[in-house]
Amino acid sequence: MGNKKKSSNSLASNGTSDDALSILAGTDNSNVESEADRLGREEHIIATYAASAKAIDPHSRDIQVRDVTISFHGANLIENTDFVLNYGNRYGFIGPNGSGKSTIMKAIAARAIPIQDSIDLYFLSHEYPATDTPALKAVYEVDEERAQLEADAEKVNEIIAETEDEETQTKLSDHLNLLYERLDELDATTAEARASSILHGLGFTKNMQSMKTKEFSGGWRMRVALARALFLQPTCLVLDEPTNHLDMDAVFWLEDYLANWNKMLLFVSHSQDFMNTVCTHIIRLNEHTKKLDYYTGNFDSYVQERKIRDEEQQRKYDAEQRDIAEIKDFIARFGHGTVKMVRQAQSRQKLLDKKLEAGLTPKPVPDALWDFSFPDPGELPTPVLMVQDVSFQYNPTAPLLFSHVEFGIDLESRIALVGTYRLLKIYFTCQNYISNFFYRSQWSWKIYFC
Repeated sequence: MGNKKKSSNSLASNGTSDDALSILAGTDNSNVESEADRLGREEHIIATYAASAKAIDPHSRDIQVRDVTISFHGANLIENTDFVLNYGNRYGFIGPNGSGKSTIMKAIAARAIPIQDSIDLYFLSHEYPATDTPALKAVYEVDEERAQLEADAEKVNEIIAETEDEETQTKLSDHLNLLYERLDELDATTAEARASSILHGLGFTKNMQSMKTKEFSGGWRMRVALARALFLQPTCLVLDEPTNHLDMDAVFWLEDYLANWNKMLLFVSHSQDFMNTVCTHIIRLNEHTKKLDYYTGNFDSYVQERKIRDEEQQRKYDAEQRDIAEIKDFIARFGHGTVKMVRQAQSRQKLLDKKLEAGLTPKPVPDALWDFSFPDPGELPTPVLMVQDVSFQYNPTAPLLFSHVEFGIDLESRIALVGTYRLLKIYFTCQNYISNFFYRSQWSWKIYFC
């Protein structure tokens, strides 16, 4: 039976050694509402899972939970499916828009399913707040976490000195090594240089790195938050569409950076190229079965493997349907004949009932195919749109972001506008300036912003 996870600070869960380990839990937070409980109360996201008879290894770096069900406002997004993340793997999480991927990631980040305390999990869900903190400092300032790790390490050393149980000492020593590894990753002597390198990769110049976060737009503060997530190097990093708000150069840099991520990574992306570069595994949210299907390899490997699985499932489905049709035909023809034939028909009926009770192979359902069509505009004289001698700056004293831009658009033009995110945003969101940017021909036209 599934059980909703309650918040716990305990680092172990069985045996006499647990009493020693539980000292590391610190203060009693039994009356503090957990993030999982808040998620259920405010956002109506509920997770259940199978209770395991075997205690979870508190120092394991893998996440394995059986029979997970996650619901949103009473509707199940996944049902009785296994959730598995193994250390060292990078998982691309795919599924149709609106199927609940982001909601499921919220539940995981809130530890609504049992995830051992030794796994630090970071979910990037919103931009860094607008404060007076410079962008660079916002990334590498982890004094609170470093202090907590140092305090935990001191507690572990004290317990090791006081206990005589060898098994307990071994477990504590393993945990102490993990704490020291984490402290090395947050080494203050290299923190600023590492943070600066990450920000540079995401498009921040030296001058921008010293700017206060309140001086940036929401998109740039999202980059600050992403940089901080990468800097912290959590055991399990969860990202929801990390390439949003990034220009092409930053996307390429992030691809290379995450392709070398050697811990656990779970992310959603709509870019096939991005997943091909980064992923070692694919998790598919099957909206028809409400299960999580696991595939080894990148997105291209997933497409090939899924085709093979679907073909095998189709063959099995066809064979079962043929068997059922033959059995039903036999029962219909001989169910009212001689005693011998009636008995055979009854035997076939029992066989059919067993097949149905055991469950039949569902027919594989292909992904929906979308057909986009556009009305024929007829013949229009060239140029349909013309940009002539356009410059832009935020105010008379601000530097020019671009100047003397000129280009034309014809009916057969298919143009990719490449550049920094800031410049592209100006072109496509400052619609008040569009009438000044474009020369309109004698024919009527419309511009669609997506």
